[in-house]
Amino acid sequence: MRGFGIYFLSSLFLACVGGEENLSSSSEIQLPQLPEILSERPVNRGAVRDVREFQIALTGELRGEIQPCGCPTLPYGGFARRAVYLDQLRAEPGPLFQLDAGETLLKGVSQHGREDALGRANIIMSMMDDIGVQAMTLGPTDLIAYETLADFKPSRMPLLLHGGWSHPEAGRVPGSGNLVVLEQEGIRIAVVGLSGDSNAAELSRGHARLELVGVAREALKGLNQDVDLVVGLGSLSALEAEAIADAVPEIGLILSTAGSLHQKPRAHGGAVLVESIPRGRYISTLRFWLASNGAQPLLLQGEQVDSFQGLHERRFQARSLGEEGLTQAKTEALFLAEANLLEQSAGLNLLTVEDRPLGTLFDKPSVVDSTLESFLSQLIRQAVSEAQVQRSEPEEEVYGTPSACVNCHVQPFAQWAYTAHKSGTITLAGRGEHKNPECLSCHSTGFGKKGGFGEPTAFNLGRFGGVQCEACHGTLGGHPDDEDIRPVPITEQTCLRCHDEANSPDFNYPDYLRRIRCDRGQ
Repeated sequence: MRGFGIYFLSSLFLACVGGEENLSSSSEIQLPQLPEILSERPVNRGAVRDVREFQIALTGELRGEIQPCGCPTLPYGGFARRAVYLDQLRAEPGPLFQLDAGETLLKGVSQHGREDALGRANIIMSMMDDIGVQAMTLGPTDLIAYETLADFKPSRMPLLLHGGWSHPEAGRVPGSGNLVVLEQEGIRIAVVGLSGDSNAAELSRGHARLELVGVAREALKGLNQDVDLVVGLGSLSALEAEAIADAVPEIGLILSTAGSLHQKPRAHGGAVLVESIPRGRYISTLRFWLASNGAQPLLLQGEQVDSFQGLHERRFQARSLGEEGLTQAKTEALFLAEANLLEQSAGLNLLTVEDRPLGTLFDKPSVVDSTLESFLSQLIRQAVSEAQVQRSEPEEEVYGTPSACVNCHVQPFAQWAYTAHKSGTITLAGRGEHKNPECLSCHSTGFGKKGGFGEPTAFNLGRFGGVQCEACHGTLGGHPDDEDIRPVPITEQTCLRCHDEANSPDFNYPDYLRRIRCDRGQ
């Protein structure tokens, strides 16, 4: 049967070309022309210089997140994991520069007023100092924090403030400016602070937008020393970053926040544009191999970049094996890879970008552990203090707890008992996070509020555990006796206080409401 199939296909082919006699007459068979083998497009090389290697670790749009959250599909991030990864990164060749693009200090979900905002902002700045961040551009929300929170502790790192904004009180921010030159091991990078208004709601607090291209040009006029790379850093939209790349050729790299849509690293004009990944769940690690001067553009792709990436992987393997496990063959292969890259890259500047997720692989002791633990304990103490405050005025809000609600609303209460909201605090206990104030704000009722959830004891878990009636409908102490106290209607904004993009990336209001509503069938 198999032979018949081959015979049949052969006959069909001969019939298509006109029979066996046509095979001997090549002039009658019109074969398509094969394309010429194309060599890789040559790259324009600049002046040849000795190779300088270094890394930049980029973060931005942290938005007050200091720990990994278990709610999202990707529970990555946190300062402790970040510190561990940075320690590993320092083992690579060349110095490490750490930069933050801003929108870092303020958190929306679990803050309950000025004291929490101030404590969080200060602890973030303290931990950024501890892990070695060398420059940060203050974004729009960071500026609001600095304006409204007058008790900020000074930071050791430069704060690039005036890059895209003017501010009546700019001078009181320690170390502020719009240009700083960072130097390590003979490598110098100039960082220009640039922040647009794409993430600001209303500029009603005295901030005045400056024209970013003009700001960048003016800042670079003051650069009176030779540098290996000029970097633009800040909270920018994609269009703003591209406009700066087009108009200011001295800037070879623009590092920015992601805005509404994160884009992959890309070349534009004479610069490379890299966006940080929000919430601190990844660190963007930029590795540089500079074999020319600062005027030569960075290459993101090509044969030389592939070789650079291959060398990095060989080095990582060598470090993992250690001296005892590194065979002579692997050592020779490593030296050969480096020699080949030296030859290939003469007159070129190469760049690779890796977005490293901060997962459980980095759950190890870190330099920020004691600071973080102290801050979280302080949040619990504040919550306990607030919970113990009794109502002093009749119009003040007070919690009734489910024991009061169930007296009149038996059926809705029974339906609520079978929803995911009921077990909100239990899910935390399953992960060992039931005492974590970062999680309790959304997984309990009234955490940190007057008369609400205080210390996570068995008694309080019984009264305020889970997402109860008053978490969504507002405080109802005194209802129904007081006719002015009524449940607040549920809207999508009610849910978005916790089901935001960071903590509930798959949130769909109609679907989620259907699953948790307590008035089904009524």
